[in-house]
Amino acid sequence: IYDAKRKWREANLAGLATKAGITFGTLFEATSTDDPYYVNLVTENANEVFPGGELNINWVFKQFKTSDWHKILADWPAIQKQLKGGSLPADFPYDWSGADSLVNFAAANGLDVRGTHLIWGDDIPPSITGFSDVDLKKILEFTVRARVLNYPQIKKWNIEDEILERSIYLKGQPGGFWPDRFGAANVTAFVGKLVREVNPEAQQYIVEATPLEGTFRDPGMTDT
Repeated sequence: IYDAKRKWREANLAGLATKAGITFGTLFEATSTDDPYYVNLVTENANEVFPGGELNINWVFKQFKTSDWHKILADWPAIQKQLKGGSLPADFPYDWSGADSLVNFAAANGLDVRGTHLIWGDDIPPSITGFSDVDLKKILEFTVRARVLNYPQIKKWNIEDEILERSIYLKGQPGGFWPDRFGAANVTAFVGKLVREVNPEAQQYIVEATPLEGTFRDPGMTDT
């Protein structure tokens, strides 16, 4: 490849994709850095990485106790104002370790990061259950704003992963914690609005990975 620096270098998938303006991304988890072969495979062939579960609610907020959520709700006007002002509330047990590892690896290797799983299935810590829908909406807003705010360098976010397909093709079956309470379309739109407020420049994606798989049998659908 003859690159922008006017130098010839060996062609690989990452270089070809970048030159063509194409994103070639792959899963990269925090533990992946322990595998030199996989690290080399990724850095040679991808120009974007996305986490497995390191940005999930059940990772970042797993250490939150019910008392933490009550503290947030009790002071919600001030907490929300702080978040909207671009500041992450302190004194809460966030776990950014996995996401930090991924983001730092990407930065060191010239890779973009796509944020995933702002909402996904039943991905919630046990401490979130038992709240009213009014309070759950505030909790969801807190979790979305906090993650997007903490990583301003992430310019692409999946505002939902594999949720709409469940509501469409698994009629009468649970679609996941958040869509079961607020509706798949409503909660997706809500998350998208929050992402736009926190990072107006970020691209937003709806990811439906398996709508034609056998899991979603429907008389009008086939697997081909």
